[in-house]
Amino acid sequence: MSDNSYGVSTVATDWIEIGSERMFQARRKRGLSYDEVGFRIGRNGHKPVIGRTYGRWEKNGRVPRQALPAVAAVLNLDAGQLLADQPTRVQWQQVSEVLSEVAVAMQALVSLLAEQREVVERLETVAAALQQREAASSSS
Repeated sequence: MSDNSYGVSTVATDWIEIGSERMFQARRKRGLSYDEVGFRIGRNGHKPVIGRTYGRWEKNGRVPRQALPAVAAVLNLDAGQLLADQPTRVQWQQVSEVLSEVAVAMQALVSLLAEQREVVERLETVAAALQQREAASSSS
């Protein structure tokens, strides 16, 4: 628990991503309103939620982990598959590591590009000097 800016204790919720469209289609297929889903969640082992709360979950495409079994039962979804579809912390760590490597590689490329620009500028200076020398020698 932690205190928010108003001094009220809050509990960090572990969310399970289902997907807004997936939740909407499952609810629609069952012909249920937000209120009916909220009520049925209460009949499936979780405290009932008001329709507005369920509507927010559906809009955001996610539900609290502790509500997943009840929501899955009400919407006729496979809770095990929903959990299996979740990105794991290991996957996110791997993504983070790869992004760090990409950032290092990009920095190296930026440095190489700066060096290449310097070489091009030097070559242009040498080419201009050679053209001047050639023009001077051909006019004499």
